Amino acid sequence: MWFDAIDDLAIRDGWKLVLLSKGACAASPIVGFLAASTAGGARACKAWHPYVLKRINALDPELLIVTQEVYAQPDGAQYTNGQWRRALAKLLREVHAKRTVVLGNIPLSFGPSCLERSTVTGCSTQRDAPAYRFTVAEQAAAQASGDQYVRTTPWFCAARCSPIIGHFNVYFDEAHVGLGYTEYLEGVLGQALGL
Repeated sequence: MWFDAIDDLAIRDGWKLVLLSKGACAASPIVGFLAASTAGGARACKAWHPYVLKRINALDPELLIVTQEVYAQPDGAQYTNGQWRRALAKLLREVHAKRTVVLGNIPLSFGPSCLERSTVTGCSTQRDAPAYRFTVAEQAAAQASGDQYVRTTPWFCAARCSPIIGHFNVYFDEAHVGLGYTEYLEGVLGQALGL
């Protein structure tokens, strides 16, 4: 979801951008419920993790940006903060880049579907709702490895997190930023990434 804004920054500064992403697979070497619920999904994630680690290390990038969605365990139970932190810490220990930035997850939303049947206020969420607890785990993992962590919540929330900011419909769906708002955040994103 951040690709267009990061691609614009890369083009502006003459960087080569390589995207390594797999739907329903976290960047951390874990398997989530979404992958496990599809035929061959868990196996595909388990194979993808060592492949992508090897690919990143072969590239030896100037800047590695790690970002991921929060997933439940294959049985549907929530990962604990400790499990989530340890999984990300493992990735950060094993990956080699001149500089690594962990770009925190965005606050979840009820998405545009909520706006079809309710008001902006009715579709707003709490700033520090329980679903955002993994922010602390990811920040701790990044800090332990000496990497930078960027908390994105302030880009979406004041007292509450609104699905509309200015004239932008912020969310594409419940867990992804809409393209217009992503491009609007390009400046603050570039500054946070040191670009």
